[in-house]
Amino acid sequence: MRCLVLLPLWCFAAAGCVPVFKLDKKDRSCEEDFIEWGGGLTHHVDAGNGTGEFSFYNENPIIDLTEGRYDLETGDFEWSDQYLEAAHRDLARYVGGGTLWRNGDLDLEYQMELHYSDQTNAVFDVRQERFGCDENFRIQSTEDDTDLEFITGTFTGGQYEYTHEWIFGSVVAVSTGTLRPDLSYTEIIDFEDGPVVLVHVEDGDGQGNATRQFEYEDGYITLEGTWDQGIEGTLSMDYTSKSQGAKKQIWSYHYDALGNGAGTWEQGPVTCDLLFELGECKRRKCSDDTNGKCTVPVEAPTF
Repeated sequence: MRCLVLLPLWCFAAAGCVPVFKLDKKDRSCEEDFIEWGGGLTHHVDAGNGTGEFSFYNENPIIDLTEGRYDLETGDFEWSDQYLEAAHRDLARYVGGGTLWRNGDLDLEYQMELHYSDQTNAVFDVRQERFGCDENFRIQSTEDDTDLEFITGTFTGGQYEYTHEWIFGSVVAVSTGTLRPDLSYTEIIDFEDGPVVLVHVEDGDGQGNATRQFEYEDGYITLEGTWDQGIEGTLSMDYTSKSQGAKKQIWSYHYDALGNGAGTWEQGPVTCDLLFELGECKRRKCSDDTNGKCTVPVEAPTF
């Protein structure tokens, strides 16, 4: 990462010479108009009073208040996004350092903390670079610096077109996606590696809700179906599962952000009700009396 803080120094007679940051709209490094919806820290600092401090009600439909500061001399920064009360995510906090340029470019390293309404949290290390119309992210584990995700993309045609590499079991899967100014998105993967085949189409509405149609097989199990994820942390699953030498299973269930919910399960002539308590699955009222704990074959998506 470039460490030099390249910022303009504007002088004021009353206050002396102090650094002030404002985007130079006539000297943008990318002709695309994305700063309002995809500018990140550049947008936040530019929306402030020029001193690096900012506090505003975010135009993102699922975020309420964004506030923080960027040190114009050292490049150190810290900011937080407070989410709407209805959202499963309560707060996102970013702490790090790097360089902002007046032409819209940036080069940052930071830690991202995500806090949820069920009192859990997740922490990641992020490297973010934007030069011209190209913007890339590398997301790593804070525990051992393991690479978890790479996002490489370009602002073009009024949207952000990207490639998303992420860890799927023991392999690296690659999907392609489009992020739009209203923050809706579509991400598609058609991946094959040996016996592993993964196909999915995921659509997000920009309001915190998402739907995915998926197919998966690995030589032992085949899965096919859909899930719907709500802003408040709810999840609805409808899919089939078939293992080698076994009859097809039909799963249909819904649970809230705490993992509490209900559904149904079928395999041939056998039917059961499903009960979820804090994410633990239990079969009840089975037609063949095989009540008890159960393990769902599809892992819940993360927010």
